Amino acid sequence: MEWAGVEGQVARVRLTSGGGCGSGCGDKASQVTDAVREAVLAVAPELTAVEPLPSTPAPAFVPLTTLTHRGAR
Repeated sequence: MEWAGVEGQVARVRLTSGGGCGSGCGDKASQVTDAVREAVLAVAPELTAVEPLPSTPAPAFVPLTTLTHRGAR
């Protein structure tokens, strides 16, 4: 989980998968979201909601040598 900030009375969090199925496992993903929501609202009762943000994919890494190296053709 990554804390993304607060806008007004709404907390914004980014949930990332911690292994297993990779991109959320159906019902388990909603259970995690619900648990995070409950935990945040329990410690910050002044907030009215917790909204999950979409996870951002990791940037692609392409080694420079693969772009500049010309193989024999």
